[in-house]
Amino acid sequence: MTLDELQWQVNEHQELDLKPLFEAFRKQSGTADMAGFVRFLQSQDALSTASLAAIHGAHGTIGSRPRAPNDDGPTPGVELERYETIGLLGEGAMGAVHEARDVVLGRKVAVKTLLPDVRREKAFYNRFLAEMQITAQLDHPHIVPIYGLEVAGDGTVAYAMKLIAGQEFGELLDAARVEVEAGRPLAGNHTLEGRLEVFLKVCDAVAFAHEHGVVHRDLKPSNIMIGAHNEVYVMDWGIARVMGPGGASADAGLELYDREGEPLAKERTRVGQMLGTPAYMSPEQATALNDQLDGRSDLYTLGLILQEAVTLKAPVTGNTAVALITKAMQAKREPVRAIRGTIPREIEAIITKATHKEPAERYATVKELAADLRAFLRNEETSAAPDSGVQKIGRWISKHRIHSMAIMLTLLLAGAGTAIGLLIRTNSIRQAQHEAEMNRQEMQTRSAL
Repeated sequence: MTLDELQWQVNEHQELDLKPLFEAFRKQSGTADMAGFVRFLQSQDALSTASLAAIHGAHGTIGSRPRAPNDDGPTPGVELERYETIGLLGEGAMGAVHEARDVVLGRKVAVKTLLPDVRREKAFYNRFLAEMQITAQLDHPHIVPIYGLEVAGDGTVAYAMKLIAGQEFGELLDAARVEVEAGRPLAGNHTLEGRLEVFLKVCDAVAFAHEHGVVHRDLKPSNIMIGAHNEVYVMDWGIARVMGPGGASADAGLELYDREGEPLAKERTRVGQMLGTPAYMSPEQATALNDQLDGRSDLYTLGLILQEAVTLKAPVTGNTAVALITKAMQAKREPVRAIRGTIPREIEAIITKATHKEPAERYATVKELAADLRAFLRNEETSAAPDSGVQKIGRWISKHRIHSMAIMLTLLLAGAGTAIGLLIRTNSIRQAQHEAEMNRQEMQTRSAL
């Protein structure tokens, strides 16, 4: 397949100029492989669902599993001794996730495998292994737990993880937006406070990863899952980077190995330099400065997610991947405006600080971002928007209503007492003056006699 043929397929379903993207891919990867280019486009979310269907239908194994033109069936599950495949949960550029049943423990799990056409490529294989190893070693309540590694009869590697029955954070935000636009009252996780509580759990997970030297690099609402019992998980660590000496955080003991059992270098082999989702990239990520990425890149992305959680609108908009990447490079985003009502000044200041173009001007850590947000929820002063003198008084009064009412009552009573005393004194003076006047008149009358 040629670039012109691919462009023709895409033009049937969306407006997307592939030439600049192909040049960027060729420059970064050093190859002109069309299958690799399609995988690159998929990793950037540049192709619409219709375009993907057309490409796969016409060309079989380009970037994903082989499909016949009218084949809408799920990818077959890998034959694993311990797990029975139930159905397909999702499929991306490199891997597929199936719902399966653990025949030993009798529970349902999610099993992730590489797609057949990328298993032979060492770079993708090692990235898959690294995702599994990183996720397994980041033992945190808000990072999806890994149950174990499995190897199929054909040598295919897969890993089982907790099956989360719930919804993506993006789906929750969409539902909340519908309620707001309809003018209906919000409840539970749909309220601003509820959405912020979910976001804070994400911050806790990402902060933990950063403390262990790992940058996620693909944070977005669709990679955040909310379980049936309101548990929150950060998913998809497939392009996570273990920070080396150049990062702000040192490796804290994570051990990564390739398919031969050899230690993986911190700078793992990459296919292309620009990794992530364009609408949620930091400026340094969009300019492919991967060796300089540290926790502040994820922090920028969290700032965008926070804006979306608060406004219920996309923080960065564009018709093409190129437009989104250009905006990301320039740190341009939509204004922080609510669909209805206003956004608290503290929230807007937190978003502005987190999404500053210069990493040094952002919060130093995700923990600091979370601390400011929790301060806002407690009605306390934030570092992003310090209080003025009047605001300090107003905040104290709002937090100490009983004390404030007692003070005001005391002042009122003190004022009333003063007024009563003044009135009594005034009356006494007037009475004395009246008696003196009466005495004077009486003396005048006697003198006249």
